Amino acid sequence: MPFVRSSAVLVVVLGIARAALAGQAIEGRVIDAATGLPVAGATVHVQGTKAKVKTGAEGQFTFPNQAEGTWVLEVSKPPFLSTTDTVVVTAAAPPAPVELLLIAEDAIESIKVEEIHKRESPAPGGTELVREEIQKMPGSRGDFMSTLQSLPGIANTGTFTPFSSGLIIRGSDPSDARILVDGFEIPILYHFGAVQAILPSEMIGEIVYAPGGFGVEHGRASAGIIEVRSRSGQPKLGGFAELSFVNGAMFLQGPIGKNATFALSMRRSVVDAVLPAVLPKSADLSFSVLPRYYDWQARLDWKPTDSWKLALFYFGSDDNTKLSLGRVNPTDPGLSGDLSNRTHFDRLIASATYTAQRFTNRLALSADITRFGFEMSLDRHLRLANRGLTVRDEATWTLGSRLTLHGGAEGMGQLVGFDRKMPPPQREGDPNKMNFATDPTVTKKADFTLPTVAAWTSADLQLTQAVSMTGGVRYDGFLRNGTHLVQPRLELRVTAGKNTFRGSGGLYSRPPYWEDEVVQANLGPEKSWQTALGWEREILPRLTLQTTAFYTLRSDLIMFDGNPRAGAGGVSYVNEGRGKTYGAELLLTWRGPHHFAWVAYTLSRSTRQDGPNAPQRLFDFDQTHNLVLVGSRSFGKNDQWQLGGRFQFTTGKPYTPVVGTVFMADLQRYQPIFAPVNSSRMEPMHQLDLRLDHWWQFQHWKLSTYLDIQNVYYHASTMDYRYNQDFTKKTEVRTLPILPSFGVRGEF
Repeated sequence: MPFVRSSAVLVVVLGIARAALAGQAIEGRVIDAATGLPVAGATVHVQGTKAKVKTGAEGQFTFPNQAEGTWVLEVSKPPFLSTTDTVVVTAAAPPAPVELLLIAEDAIESIKVEEIHKRESPAPGGTELVREEIQKMPGSRGDFMSTLQSLPGIANTGTFTPFSSGLIIRGSDPSDARILVDGFEIPILYHFGAVQAILPSEMIGEIVYAPGGFGVEHGRASAGIIEVRSRSGQPKLGGFAELSFVNGAMFLQGPIGKNATFALSMRRSVVDAVLPAVLPKSADLSFSVLPRYYDWQARLDWKPTDSWKLALFYFGSDDNTKLSLGRVNPTDPGLSGDLSNRTHFDRLIASATYTAQRFTNRLALSADITRFGFEMSLDRHLRLANRGLTVRDEATWTLGSRLTLHGGAEGMGQLVGFDRKMPPPQREGDPNKMNFATDPTVTKKADFTLPTVAAWTSADLQLTQAVSMTGGVRYDGFLRNGTHLVQPRLELRVTAGKNTFRGSGGLYSRPPYWEDEVVQANLGPEKSWQTALGWEREILPRLTLQTTAFYTLRSDLIMFDGNPRAGAGGVSYVNEGRGKTYGAELLLTWRGPHHFAWVAYTLSRSTRQDGPNAPQRLFDFDQTHNLVLVGSRSFGKNDQWQLGGRFQFTTGKPYTPVVGTVFMADLQRYQPIFAPVNSSRMEPMHQLDLRLDHWWQFQHWKLSTYLDIQNVYYHASTMDYRYNQDFTKKTEVRTLPILPSFGVRGEF
């Protein structure tokens, strides 16, 4: 009987495969005529029909089950010139794959803001951003991370968390998300104070944002992912130099011979030059080294044949700050004396991509070095050193118009040096601020390895012309912790006229590698079961609505085992926390040749239990409402002017108020008595940002300027509270009331 059941299953599978391979289809790729590289995100339209698709990451496109006849394909993607080609479809056999060439315009690059680029979103609620829109987003100063905070599902709390993505996606901890560059996670994302991401927009080709429900090719994230794809240099020599209130920057790109290109970029902050002019003399700060950062990027691309593409990308950053605090903090005497902080990061990514008619394979190798050091008085310090090597291979095999197989594997090894002499860190749900002077000090010095392996496989199946599905499974092996995890994932897509419905579900995980939990080898990964249902519709030409409902159930959350500040000694963690998040998102976009606008709204609730019998409470990063309105328009001769604005309103984050105190005579200090965890909220946060751009064209070069003002109506939002020595007075810690930025760029 088991053999009979297995045979029946085999017959069904073979029947589906034969159905998947039946029917005619128009397939092909879109290629940049100048470089020979694939063009992702181009629009391919079958003239005379409603059939229209966007090209994939390798420039590929497919029109399944196209009727017999002679069809004209039109392909377009600014700033390329549109082009057409003719395809004949007969009943005898599918037409040969089509190669469509796009030629770049010789005119100057337009400075207009492009709309959100909408090829098929990577997951329900996901979307994609391109470089042109990032550079001109109001309130972002051209920084891609600030632009991402205008999308649904990403919360804004006015805070920044180091050694994580810094993004709060669907009510999760920032450490639950991953930022990937060309397929590899980067260990740090921001320069000091979250003022700027370590990658400039000029080195970014596009950004894919998936708040959840992403495919099996990505793992080690229990929330969402941000996938950054770096940009190849162009075959025409060009570049720019720029100076703003934030940093000075330079960029250069051009050809190397016939089939290769390069791109170089470097930035240096100017904060150390601006601070002495804006800080009052009464400020009790004495800098030994004023805050400053560098970042650098270099990319080489070579296409030796039509089938092979080789790329080498090197980037990194260096931040350094030293200061002296002369005034003694009454609640924490340790916060005085000297403090220093330095972070250095280098990453090298080498890749080789082979593309055939129905098969694509990318083999990539990544090496990174990260060093972090924090030193302060009372002999408190935290030093981290990480050296990592990762190899990743992924392949796609198109068996026909209805069936595509994907697979891949990844191996990662990290050598970690950990040296800590500090109190335990403040974790999720802990209302006690870290006190460097009175909290018990945890001393730990260790060197260890973090070997991690992964493998995945999935299939895209076009069941009918209107129904398709993607199903797959991922394996993650966290070898230091002895944990092996299999994660199934499934997505179903249904198209009905202008409506597209998408549903997804699957298991996701985050390894215990954040902060000092990485030292404890007996911890398991945190897990989350994610489900989402989305609906997309083009209401009117250029007006698109996208809505998503989501539910996430979290388990094995890492939490303190007992009170970390009750006495000296080590701090241990356990996987006993639980949580859930549910809500809905909306994204309404309106685009045109001279304008773009969108409305993004998220309604959500995120709760947690600290142990099996603990009461349910709000998550630290719960945010009920998050509304973002964005709009920008170019005008004047040749669109030389551009004016845009962004308004954001968000619910204040939860916090735990102090309701009383107890004087500890043996310690000669007051101990606060707290209300239930996260039982109150701070005031809502809201701000309006404006940006104005203008450019002038000269004979051989272009000059552009911008004025970007964050929080134009001078509203400083509350980020946190600080108390006096006996906790009788509460002081608000607020954001900057206004942040203007002016920049000048000359480019050729």
